Amino acid sequence: MNLFQLLRPVAVLLVAVGLVTFSSRASAVERGYHAHSTAVLDLGSGIFVAAGNGTHLGNYTESGSVAIVGGTFPAFLVAGSATLTDKSGDELCVEITGVLDFSTGMITGEIQFLGAPAGRFENATGTASVVAPFQLNEDGTMATISVVARGTIDY
Repeated sequence: MNLFQLLRPVAVLLVAVGLVTFSSRASAVERGYHAHSTAVLDLGSGIFVAAGNGTHLGNYTESGSVAIVGGTFPAFLVAGSATLTDKSGDELCVEITGVLDFSTGMITGEIQFLGAPAGRFENATGTASVVAPFQLNEDGTMATISVVARGTIDY
C-alpha cells in the first residue's frame, strides 16, 4: 500500500466536509421580500403585537416596541425593534425607523433585517420600506395598523 492509498479516505472526508461547509455559506442569496400584517400599538408604552404573512416566513407573529425619537406634533420620528417568528419557530430580528404622522394617519419608514439568534435567518441582512395606515381607538390610546413591507432579504 502506498501513501496515496493510505491518505485517500482522509482526502475524501476533507473534501466532503469542505463542500458541506462552503455550500451552506454560499446559499445566502438576495431575494425579494413582501409582507403584510395587522398590528396593534399601545401609544403609551410603544409596545406592539402583530400577525401577518410574508415571503420566506409564511404566516408569522411579531412583537416589538417603538419610541418617539424626534419631531413635533403631528409628525414624530420613531425607532424601535421587533422579532418576527414563523410557524416553525424561526425568528427574524428587525430594526425599525420611520415617521408616525397623525395628520395623514400614516406610518412610513424602513425595516432593517438583523438576523436571528439561531435558525435559518441567523445571518439575514437586507431592508424593506414600510407603508402603514393606522386608525386610533376611541380614546386615542391604541392604534390598529395595516402594514405593508417591500424590499430584499439575504439569508
